[in-house]
Amino acid sequence: MSLKNAVKQFAYQIGADLVGIGNIERCEHAPAMMSPQGLMPSARSIIVMAVHHPDACVEMGGETHPQEVGPYAVQYLMNTRLDEMSYRMATFLEKSGCQAVPIAASNIWRYTAYKQLDAVFAPDVSHIYMAVVAGLADMGFHGMAMTPEFGARNRFITVITDVDMDPDPLIEPGTICDNCMLCREHCPAEALSKEIDGENVLRIEDKEYRFANKNLWRCSWGEHFDLDLDLPKPEQVNEQVILDVASTHGTRGGEMGQCLKYCVPKNLRTWDREYSSTPMRRPAVTLDESVESRALVDSLLTELHSHGIEHVISADASLAKSLGLDLESQLPGAKSIVLAAIEIPEATGLGDHEDVMQFATSYTCDSAMYDLARSLEDLGFRSITCGGNQAIREFIDKLLANSGLDGKNCQTAWVIT
Repeated sequence: MSLKNAVKQFAYQIGADLVGIGNIERCEHAPAMMSPQGLMPSARSIIVMAVHHPDACVEMGGETHPQEVGPYAVQYLMNTRLDEMSYRMATFLEKSGCQAVPIAASNIWRYTAYKQLDAVFAPDVSHIYMAVVAGLADMGFHGMAMTPEFGARNRFITVITDVDMDPDPLIEPGTICDNCMLCREHCPAEALSKEIDGENVLRIEDKEYRFANKNLWRCSWGEHFDLDLDLPKPEQVNEQVILDVASTHGTRGGEMGQCLKYCVPKNLRTWDREYSSTPMRRPAVTLDESVESRALVDSLLTELHSHGIEHVISADASLAKSLGLDLESQLPGAKSIVLAAIEIPEATGLGDHEDVMQFATSYTCDSAMYDLARSLEDLGFRSITCGGNQAIREFIDKLLANSGLDGKNCQTAWVIT
């Protein structure tokens, strides 16, 4: 097997939804301080892996208000998962005799110009741009990378390596974003309609990917800085405005980005306004429910134990309602909830480092449920996970007690589908 095929096989094994390869020549126009070759002078290829947001987490997230993110909280788990994947891919390459630099998920920024770099909001390497370089994505008007499979509902991670691999073909510019302008219409910061300074152009080989040159300070009002999106915004937003508003009003919380929420490629876009205010992504596969899929259900649930889950508990809508949770109120059309639980021993031996156990068990549960949500979605079943409200928390306590785990110190996570 070629190294490229081995890399892709490993990427899918560790949870990637998409993986692409780009060569370093495609990065020749990148600023040195934001380029793969700037971080690793011997770089020859980049590997970009993507995981996608479960559709229902986007469609149900931020429905009442963009800063009441609900199940869109899955984004935090996705970032941690991407960091894990980049590290594991880098070690895989090292064991194959290559050098590799894994890049962290893009929550690390230089907000202002730095030395010779005049770009603002600059990461070490832009995973958005690298997704285009690796042939996974086109650029949307909003400035996010859009894949044919998921539109903007992806997050990406990049690994730089010194080995030559054949690059995947680039996606032609302008083939995924149809300029529907739903992102511009629904942006609460008006970042796609005000203070637009022409276009940005991403040059890769002989192709030019064009997108709005927006004011990133305005875009980041709620997205980065958690400022209340209901506050009035001046005609010009800059760093000082952000500091002044934060000093005067404090923060409200993170945002379910409406540009992402409303972005679905035209050929996959469908609507059910009784279900969600946003367009839905048409499923590629739907399961024939007239035949009971016992083996499939068993395999999905038993697979959770291979993730380190001790207890897998499921409840249908009737049982959930008897324990105080109306699944329909969380996800229209929901029929079941699946709970994953890990018992935490009373004596861990960690002393002052109990938080390590909390993080490890929480990540294990959340990651397993994220994988389950994606697997169910692949079969055409909309599923949400993460971001539980008080009703879900109270239900979990009752379900644990109903399952003989009353009084146990359990870390839990759930999927409603």
